[in-house]
Amino acid sequence: MPHHSNALVSVGVPVYNGAAYLALALESLLAQTHRALEIVICDNGSTDETPEIAREFAARDARVSYHRFEQNVGAARNFNRTLEHANGEYFRWFGHDDVLDPSYVERCLSELEAASPDHVVCYTDVDYMDEEGQALPERAQLSVDPRDLSFARYVRLEATFCPVLVFGLVRTEALRKTRGIGGFIMSDLITVAELRMLGPFVRVQAPLFHQRVYPRTERMRRNTLEGEAVWFDPKNANKRLYPNVRIMGEYLRSIWNIAPLWKRPFYALAASTYLPICCLRQTRHTVWATWSRVLASAMAPERRGSVALRAWTLLAGLRKRDGALLAAALGGPYGKTPAAAAQYCAKRLLSRNKPGTDALLLSWLTSHCAQKRAAAAAVIAPLAQRFERELEAQAAGDEPDSALAAALKAAIHDQVPGVLPAGDVEGQRAVSRS
Repeated sequence: MPHHSNALVSVGVPVYNGAAYLALALESLLAQTHRALEIVICDNGSTDETPEIAREFAARDARVSYHRFEQNVGAARNFNRTLEHANGEYFRWFGHDDVLDPSYVERCLSELEAASPDHVVCYTDVDYMDEEGQALPERAQLSVDPRDLSFARYVRLEATFCPVLVFGLVRTEALRKTRGIGGFIMSDLITVAELRMLGPFVRVQAPLFHQRVYPRTERMRRNTLEGEAVWFDPKNANKRLYPNVRIMGEYLRSIWNIAPLWKRPFYALAASTYLPICCLRQTRHTVWATWSRVLASAMAPERRGSVALRAWTLLAGLRKRDGALLAAALGGPYGKTPAAAAQYCAKRLLSRNKPGTDALLLSWLTSHCAQKRAAAAAVIAPLAQRFERELEAQAAGDEPDSALAAALKAAIHDQVPGVLPAGDVEGQRAVSRS
């Protein structure tokens, strides 16, 4: 595959208090096999050791430059500043805590230069990792072929896939035709949408991008509407936020500014589906959360508490045509089914792999219901690394839950079948019967 070895590639590294991982990220950039590289670090007023680390790398390698805001101006402005300082023909945003395979730039550049000039973005598959660098294989991948990624299909994608695309290698000229990262929630969706209107994407089917994700750390603090909005732009504090309505309006604005005249009606029709799709997704998530809480409250020690669980298990068995679930819902004496149903529900909670459902599952460990405790312990025990982080978060919290910490530690390290408070004779009998 042809490769233009002299093409300058600029990599923008926006960072705020990223001392823990910045050096590792920069080392992965300097190790790229494509040597015509420019690394632009923009510091958003960090208060940790980030400036010292960045200056050290800038002094060590002439390809690294360091720029700094004296105070936090928001992620959007900091991201865009890296693009302002870029001189390369190609550009890529790069998270200060991520890692690239040494061949990433070379292979993406080869794909873009081998494709027609109207292709604007090259992205790769992603390996997700946690704070310690351990792989998270259960994270979903963006499996859509770029040839099938029309604007209409992009609008229907889950927002969680957007980082895969916004962190791709982009033609700098095309990226500068967009508005960059906006100072509003999910503005990266709009950036990628504008790029898609400017041209198609290409994909390298290899996991060359290693992205760090934080299920339970300080970053989760921004996972409220206001926290996310302030992260993009501090001026959003105390403002009323209607993110989905804003995104739909921004889609239409981008279509008016960028799309060819004859394509605007088709793009506008596709964009008009965004809000209904978001409403359906939100309804689904709300129903799931509400139903989980109903089930949690229904799981009482008394036998009548298994009615809601039995109904869920029955519906799941019919939908999946699973004889074991149907047997758990319909068969056996009434007192034996709650344990089987509870274990099924615990597995469903575990499969969501989200902070809210993980927290609900953890709360089962200290429940008054023996079936809940046994089911939660059974599914938590094999996933020590995932839940040990929760144990550390509990220990570091302002008001640690000692009962939960003890129950979680027992489930992880002792791998007991049920975590029961001392002296809970009835609970022990219930577990043994199940």
